[in-house]
This record gives sequence, structure tokens and C-alpha cells, in this order.
Amino acid sequence: MKKKEIIQILPKELQPFVLKLVEKVKMYNLCYETEDYLLEACKVYLEKKEEYIKGRMKSSTFFYWHIQTALYQMADTGEITFDIFKDDTYMYSLDNKEFRKQKKTLEKKGYTWKSRLLRESLYFDEDGEERRKEIGTETFDECINE
Repeated sequence: MKKKEIIQILPKELQPFVLKLVEKVKMYNLCYETEDYLLEACKVYLEKKEEYIKGRMKSSTFFYWHIQTALYQMADTGEITFDIFKDDTYMYSLDNKEFRKQKKTLEKKGYTWKSRLLRESLYFDEDGEERRKEIGTETFDECINE
């Protein structure tokens, strides 16, 4: 399905919010296409439609919250980390979830960051136990240009 067809599943009042949210979420994880995120948003909307009770909360707020939560969970595959810098000096790294929590504070304090995609290798040790080993990190641009 194309983006325009998918978005029509949602009520008109939610469409601009969801499109903006999808573009924002895509900055955290490029492994999914816009259509994937839109399909997930529609799935959440259809699932939560029965749960919504009029009068308790504005419908757009209710659905936006549930869709936002689902899309960020979808994007947080654990493969993305953010290296945090202050005056071009590396300070520490954050996983995607922690970065989202701290992003506004980091911006206010003048920190910058660079996202990285972790690459792991699966192997078996001498006892036959499954192990994972990080074999390197690459920026999004490096991954896209492979």
C-alpha cells in the first residue's frame, strides 16, 4: 500500500499529527520505511478504537498517545545508540530509549550527538553457548551507503 492509501484509514483529525510523528520517529531508526510506521499507526488506531471511552479524554489525544508509544517502541530495536559530545569532546553513549528521555535537556545544555547503528555478530563459544559480540558501529550514512 502507498502512503496516501494507508493514511486514509485514520480519521482526518489524526492524519497530520501521525504524518509528523512518523517523520520524527524515522530519525531514530531508519530500518523501517514510512509505510511500515503508518501501517503500525493504523493497526494501533484500529485496536484502540474499541477501548476509547468518549468524555474521558479527547479522542485525538487518546489515539495520538497510543500511536506515539507504539511507534517509538517499534523504532527502539536496541540497535541505535547516541554518542553524546560537549564542545566536540565525547562524553558518553545512550541507548535510543534513554536518549529520547534526555534529548531536550541535552539540547538546553548545549550537547551534541551522533547516532550509531550497532552491529553484532552471533557466534558459539567453546561450550556451545550462543554469544553476541559487537563487531563495530557505523553511522547511519555509512549503513545506508553499503
